[in-house]
Amino acid sequence: MGNPSAADCLKHGDLYKMYVSWPGGSGERIPAWTRRVVQDPVSLIFSAQVWEPANPYRFKHKVKPPSNLCSFTNATLAWPPKRRE
Repeated sequence: MGNPSAADCLKHGDLYKMYVSWPGGSGERIPAWTRRVVQDPVSLIFSAQVWEPANPYRFKHKVKPPSNLCSFTNATLAWPPKRRE
């Protein structure tokens, strides 16, 4: 029998991180594909959390996507004005 996959080992609510090595060091990282991140109230450290509930929430109303995505993007990426010195 082969090694178990992550899907066989992790279940809803479990916390996880990736351990990454690079030249000269290593460390824990939260994967980019993480759907949910939680913070420990005591240590204040963030961890990824498996989010696969047995009965996932079903949205009651469909959300209409914005008709002009460019205006939304420009509004969120606006730089603050330069300060005069």
